[in-house]
Amino acid sequence: MKNRCARSHRWFLPGLIVAAVLVTAAGLAVAGAQPLFMWQVKSETATVSLVGSIHVGKPDFFPLAEPFETAFAAAPVLAVEVDMEDPANLQKSAALILNKGMLPGDMVLEDCLSPELWRRVEEYAAEHRIDLASYSKLKPGLVAVFLILEEYKRQ
Repeated sequence: MKNRCARSHRWFLPGLIVAAVLVTAAGLAVAGAQPLFMWQVKSETATVSLVGSIHVGKPDFFPLAEPFETAFAAAPVLAVEVDMEDPANLQKSAALILNKGMLPGDMVLEDCLSPELWRRVEEYAAEHRIDLASYSKLKPGLVAVFLILEEYKRQ
């Protein structure tokens, strides 16, 4: 029955890669380590600063490193990838998760994982009081991201 979920595995690895990048970026930001993940393109008439997003953080991340604060203060416009405070964007995000992040038909998360990995997920969920039923219809990559975000909240 495990092969029923073969297509959803293609989302698992990218989900883990995104999560690893978030962990690395957050760790660098906390440690104050370089690089800053900030690039600038300058012409005679304009300067454009591009910075990597930090999607998870703590209040003590602020103020940001001086180059960030200077660039933000000098910028006449701040453009972000998505305004997640906009209700329309929240609705679109929820629709995207329902469309792309859900397992088809009667498939459940357990169908997509090896018995050993499923056992480890169950143990982790029990240890951290996570209701796995709320994740049962999600693809593995999305579950990985949500579990990592849960871990961030705990820390």
